[in-house]
Amino acid sequence: MLFLCLSVLLGVRCLGIGAETVDVKTSSGTVRGQTITELGKELNQFYGIPFAEPPVGALRFAKPKPITKPSPDIIDATKKKTSCLGGDQPTSENCLYVNIWAPHNITTLKPVMFWIYGGGFRGGSIFSDMYNGKSLASYDVVYVAVDYRLGSLGFLYGGDDEETPGNLGLLDQLEGLKWITE
Repeated sequence: MLFLCLSVLLGVRCLGIGAETVDVKTSSGTVRGQTITELGKELNQFYGIPFAEPPVGALRFAKPKPITKPSPDIIDATKKKTSCLGGDQPTSENCLYVNIWAPHNITTLKPVMFWIYGGGFRGGSIFSDMYNGKSLASYDVVYVAVDYRLGSLGFLYGGDDEETPGNLGLLDQLEGLKWITE
């Protein structure tokens, strides 16, 4: 019986059930993340915070549009979201997100590492375990990873038209960087 109780308690702890959540106000709205421990340090972890309007419909081949109206609902950033088409994770066109790992209870400014993954403009994802920033954030920095459109949705040449320029993936990266600096 003791073994069963210990197994359940350890299993609950490993699954993160009852993990502490943390809410932060951003220009996208209030975001709910989790407090985790990595290398003996408490960190705040946020998965999939939107930094631009979803690039779907009329915005599919347009420059990323900043979010002008914050979400009235709390944005759940405790779970991984879908990646941009071409990634090695579950995909969707609605994919302009950042993941953030930061020291818990920050009282002073910290250095920010802004990560743009490689992949030849056709593959990759911020939700890949390879790009998890919690170990780096445990060294007292804020780690931010940005997702961006890939393949033809991100790097198709649109001609000289100002409304549908090429290299949208690069513009997505720039918009993510602008969002972080706000």
